[in-house]
Amino acid sequence: MNLSSLKTKLKKTDDNKEKINIIIQYAKDITDAKRCSLFIYNQEKNKLQSIYNDGFKGHISLNSNIGLIGYSFHKRISIMENDTKKNPHFFKKIDEKLNYQTKNILAVPLIDSDHSRLGVIELLNKEEDFNQQDQVSLEALSPLFINLIDTYDHLTSQKKKIETKEALSLKDIQNKFDNYLTNKKLFLKEDGNAYYKILDMKREYFISANECYLLTDMPKKIEIYYYSVTGEFLSIPMYIKIHKETKGLQVSENINTQHFTCYPIEED
Repeated sequence: MNLSSLKTKLKKTDDNKEKINIIIQYAKDITDAKRCSLFIYNQEKNKLQSIYNDGFKGHISLNSNIGLIGYSFHKRISIMENDTKKNPHFFKKIDEKLNYQTKNILAVPLIDSDHSRLGVIELLNKEEDFNQQDQVSLEALSPLFINLIDTYDHLTSQKKKIETKEALSLKDIQNKFDNYLTNKKLFLKEDGNAYYKILDMKREYFISANECYLLTDMPKKIEIYYYSVTGEFLSIPMYIKIHKETKGLQVSENINTQHFTCYPIEED
């Protein structure tokens, strides 16, 4: 069955769950993957929650920045990993809980026409390694999943609400920050990790390039890195939130202080 035949088959049913099953089975057939999971984003809880998963009953709920699917979700990029043991982003606790061994993963983020992140589709355990054609094939299926998620009633009720100007403004600043990090120069430090230099700050501050940052107008604690006067590369927890009026970020060392210093997001 090709993609055109798949679309024809989908038109024969009005049941969204059945449509999801049909697309997922097609995805596994064309890639030879053993398992598949479909996660959608619950914005209120900031979690990725599975609405389909092979091999067990129930659902998986993860913080949106956990594991390779979280990395794919936040970075808005497809992830193909054929040796999960060597990848520091792999979240092995799910395997431990389910008594399962994930050897390889192919994850594709689901992003709608408004550039909003809706979720992730994930394939597991192809006997041979996943390849570039598998990725292209799964990415070609993403519009079908997106259409179904938009009409999926149970976990996407927030998509049906009319977004306020405030919510749209926060989304716009978050997208701007995402683009800022995507286009930012990477700095390789002595600890062997990569960092982004952030904002136009008097002292050179950095954030880890391996972390994902989903910001709102409520303060979020993240690790900020800097060089001390002795030349050591140190970290300090800071609180960062979006500043809607200036469309920048506010930073403070103490969540209880009313004084947050505002920094505009640099245009590179």
